[in-house]
Amino acid sequence: MTALEGGLYPYHYASEWVMMLAVWAVHGVCFGGLLLRRRWSRPLSAMLAFGWALLLASQIVEHLPRKASSDITGLLILFGLLLLVVFLGLHLVASRKIKAFLAH
Repeated sequence: MTALEGGLYPYHYASEWVMMLAVWAVHGVCFGGLLLRRRWSRPLSAMLAFGWALLLASQIVEHLPRKASSDITGLLILFGLLLLVVFLGLHLVASRKIKAFLAH
């Protein structure tokens, strides 16, 4: 789409592109480490999960103070997703089976 439109797509600023490329690169490295069963991929995966949970929590908190009516169903879904991502991160940190699996 960037080539077709002749401009940066979907991010309009170069700094946004660089930031998103860094995020994608970290996720790719983490996924590769998990596939290769490397020890360092477990804490990196947990950090990614906690980072996304923190971002989601900040977006929920940012949405709450508005005086306009909120979509309660949407907020409940976001809160459920937040809990799932936090529990995934905790499971990655605490699980002995994951630690044994990534023993290389």
